[in-house]
Amino acid sequence: MKRIRIFALLLALCLLAFCASCAKNGGDHDTTTEALATTESTTQMSTTEAETEPEIDAAYVMDSFVRRLQEGNYLIDVEDNLDTVVYSPEQVYFTYSEDSGLESYAYMTVKGETFAGTLDETSMYDITFVSTEKAIDAAASVLPNSWITLSGGNMWDLFYNNVDNILEFTSNDENVKRTLLSLGGYGPFALSRCEEVHMVMDAPDPTSVHFTAVIPDNEAARIYYDDLDLTLQFDAAKSDPRIEKWISSPTYPPTRNAWTSDDIAMLDNVFMRDFGTTAVPFPAFASYALNFDPDAYDQRTEVRIIDAHGTEKDLEDYKAMLLSKGFQEVPVELEDGSSVNVYRLLLREDYRSYAELYPYFDNGFVLDGGLYHDDPVYEGQAAISEVLVENGFEALPETDVFTGWTATDHSAAQTEGWAYFFNYDLYMPMVLSYEDANAAKAYWKDYGNKLAKKGFISSFAPGEDDLRYESPNGFVIFRTTWGEDNTVLLEFKNEKSLTAEQVNALIKEHGIPEANVHGDIGSRNLTGYYYEISGFKGLNLQVFQPFKNRAEAEKFLDAYVPVLDEAGYLMMDPQKLNSQKPFLYFNEELAKYVAFDLMEAENGASVNIDFVSIEPEEESLMLNAIRR
Repeated sequence: MKRIRIFALLLALCLLAFCASCAKNGGDHDTTTEALATTESTTQMSTTEAETEPEIDAAYVMDSFVRRLQEGNYLIDVEDNLDTVVYSPEQVYFTYSEDSGLESYAYMTVKGETFAGTLDETSMYDITFVSTEKAIDAAASVLPNSWITLSGGNMWDLFYNNVDNILEFTSNDENVKRTLLSLGGYGPFALSRCEEVHMVMDAPDPTSVHFTAVIPDNEAARIYYDDLDLTLQFDAAKSDPRIEKWISSPTYPPTRNAWTSDDIAMLDNVFMRDFGTTAVPFPAFASYALNFDPDAYDQRTEVRIIDAHGTEKDLEDYKAMLLSKGFQEVPVELEDGSSVNVYRLLLREDYRSYAELYPYFDNGFVLDGGLYHDDPVYEGQAAISEVLVENGFEALPETDVFTGWTATDHSAAQTEGWAYFFNYDLYMPMVLSYEDANAAKAYWKDYGNKLAKKGFISSFAPGEDDLRYESPNGFVIFRTTWGEDNTVLLEFKNEKSLTAEQVNALIKEHGIPEANVHGDIGSRNLTGYYYEISGFKGLNLQVFQPFKNRAEAEKFLDAYVPVLDEAGYLMMDPQKLNSQKPFLYFNEELAKYVAFDLMEAENGASVNIDFVSIEPEEESLMLNAIRR
C-alpha cells in the first residue's frame, strides 16, 4: 500500500512539473486541475481495492473448506474399498468395491423429500423415505459435513492450525477420526489406536484436502493397520446414471401400515420392552413419509415421529383415536407460561408410569412422546420425616433452622431410567435454605450420628463438611452436599434388596446349588434389567454377602466351591461370559454359572456373588455369548 501511495505522489509531482512547463509555454490551467483530480481518484481506487481484498490466513482457509463442504461437490476415493461421492446437496452416493461384500447405496432429494436406495450394477432399488432434509444433510453423519454440525459451525473446536503453515490443521477429536476411519474402511478397534489427524489443503481456496494419521499396530492382538491416508477432491464428483434414471421416473415406497421391527425396538427402548406399541398406537393415516426423528431419540428418553404428508384433519383423527384407546387429555403448562394438551396412558401402576404423547401440526403431523411418572410430592418436615422412617432412616428432629421443606420421590423415574438395574423404593433429593451455617451443619452432623447409632456406616464424601452414611449392605444411603449460596442438597436413597431367604429360594427354584447366603445381605435381582436390554429370561442375581473378617469369608467359599464341583460346575475364564468377577464356575449342560470375588475392608470382608441361570429355550444375548 505504501508503494502505491509513493508512486501516486511521484506521478502527481511529475504532472505538476509537466503542467507548470505547459503553463510557461502557454498551456491551459484547467488541464493541470484535471490531472490532479485524476491522480487523486486513481490513488483512492487503488487504496480501496487493497483494503477490501480478503486477508489470507488460517481462518480464511478453514472458512473456505467449510463453504466447499456445504456447496456439496466432492469425492473421496479409497482404492479397493469405497468411493464416497457428493455430487450435489441433492445427490450423495457410496460405492463399495466388489471385494468388500457390502452393498452400495445412495441418498437423493426429489421435490423436497430425500430417499435412500440400494445400488446394483444398472439400477437402484429398495427405496425408503428418509426425511425432508436435503440428501447431504440426511447423509451428514457419515460425511465430513457432520463436523460442521458437531462444532456448532466453529471448526476450531475440532481443529487447530499449524502456526507455520496456514494450510495445515490437526485434530484429536474422536468424531473426526471416526468419520475418516469409516470412509477409509477401518474397523471399530482402529479408533482407539488412531493418533492425531493431519489435514492439509492444497490452496487457501482448496481443490483437494489430504488427511493422514498414524494408526499403530496392536501387536498383542496381532492386528496390523495401514496408516490413514485419504484425499478429498472438490469439483470432481459426477452424477450417477442409476440415480438419474430413478429421479427421472421415481418409484416411491409403499404406504406404511404398521410399525417395523426397528420402530418397535425404538419405542420399547423409550417406553420399556413390550410396551412400545401400546404407548404409541400406529397412525391409520400414515404415508410412506412416516418416520422417526433420530435427533430426538436420546438416551432412551423420548421419541419424535413425523409424517410430512399428515394433515390437520389427520391430527384431529389421531387425537380422537388416542381417547378411544383410554388415553386421558391433560393440560400441561410450558416454561413460557403457555399451555398445551398432552395425552397420557397408564402403563405400569407399580411405577406410576405413563406414556405421554403430544401430537401437533408443524408442516405435517408431529408426535412427541416419552414416559411420565406421577412422582409423589411431600410438603413439610413432618411428612418428609414420616416417609424417611418408612424407608429405614431416622426421624428428622424438629427444627426452624431450614426453609424449603418440599421433596419429590423420584424412585419410579430413576428405576425405569436405569432399566431396572437399580430398583428404588425411595430416591428423594431436596434443597433446603438456611441463614445460620453453624447451626445448619450441626443439625445434619447430629442426624448422621443418629444414623450411626442405628448401624449406618460413615463413608467418603468429597466436600470438607459433606456427609455420607450408608447401611451395612450399602443399599440405604444419606448424603449432604453444601452449596455456596446458603443451601444444602440432601439425598435419601433406599434401593430394593432381596432378603437372604428370598435369594436362597430363587437359587433353589432355578436349579443352582444352594449357597446358604445369610444375614443382612444386599441383593439386586437383575433379571428385569437384562430382559429390558436383551430379552433375557431366567435368573440373574447379584448378591453382596458381608462377613466380620476375611477368614469367615474364605470359610464360606471353602464350603461352597466343593458343592459346585459336585454339581458339575467347572472353573472357566470369566471373560468368555463377559463377567467382571475373577472366579467363575460354569455348567455348560444346564447353562448356569456362579461367579464371585472376595473383598476386604477396614470394617470386615465380603463375598460378592452372581447367580445366573439361562433358560435354554430363550434366544437371549447372554445365552448366545455362553454358546460361543
